[in-house]
Amino acid sequence: MPGDQLASKGPPRVAIYARVSTTKQETENQVVQLRDYATRMGWSVVFLA
Repeated sequence: MPGDQLASKGPPRVAIYARVSTTKQETENQVVQLRDYATRMGWSVVFLA
């Protein structure tokens, strides 16, 4: 079936990309919230930028 070669076993693998608008901001809160969300969704975070 088309796309079968893309199917993998285990949780979906995702990347987190966090950014801020100014130099006075930090990405820490975004990363924490996004990691928590990925965990709740059953995703595996494989890259953080």
